Amino acid sequence: MENETTFDLGSLMKNEREARGWSFAKFSDETEKYGHRLSESYLYRLESGKKKNPTTQSLKVIMQTLNLSLDEVLKCLGMDAFLDKENMQTVELNEFVFPEDLFRFNVVRRTDNGKETITNAQKSLLRELIDDWYSITEHADPTRFNDTFEKYCLRLGELLEKERNLIEIKKEDLQMTFNVDVMLNKYGMSKNDIQSELKKLNIVALYNSKSSSIPLNLMGDTWMTNKEDNEIVIIDKISEIANSYITD
Repeated sequence: MENETTFDLGSLMKNEREARGWSFAKFSDETEKYGHRLSESYLYRLESGKKKNPTTQSLKVIMQTLNLSLDEVLKCLGMDAFLDKENMQTVELNEFVFPEDLFRFNVVRRTDNGKETITNAQKSLLRELIDDWYSITEHADPTRFNDTFEKYCLRLGELLEKERNLIEIKKEDLQMTFNVDVMLNKYGMSKNDIQSELKKLNIVALYNSKSSSIPLNLMGDTWMTNKEDNEIVIIDKISEIANSYITD
């Protein structure tokens, strides 16, 4: 197919999807043939630009579903510089890791309460910091880094506050993010205990589930949840929700 180097990923996806006459439901069904099913809402948000930085795994599924080349996808993402032009056509898709995923290994930091795994969002921020550090050192006055570092500290503070109630669980190259705010703040449960319980779940089944409401057995209770793509919000105990509809 002809390359459109000015396209972003969403535009490329839209052109290819519409050329096939696919609805988002059909697109979602087709992705299942190439690995993990991508939901309609996830594909819509990628295509519309509302969802940024898809994982390597999701990109590979989309590329295979739409028969896209690695070359054109990297150009849409502004990442074509990561490939040697002479070897572009010889790189196997299953051997390639998109730059966005280079920070997907586990990074652990020490805390007052033990150890804590750094989240993907924190790794991404760290990558930006390192990029700016090198850029300023090589092309500008190094004293400017003080102001840049202060801005990163503020951004990290905002990110830590946002992620205070989130737990990331990874299994078989898949990741699910759980918002456990109600468990922490309403019921006073330990984040480490909750994390231990979440690790017992079938993450692959949860990731592939088409249901937006999945009851989960955690900490001796059954909890109502809301799922969108790879994010699950713990709403409350089902027993607590049921009691709210009972009158004296």
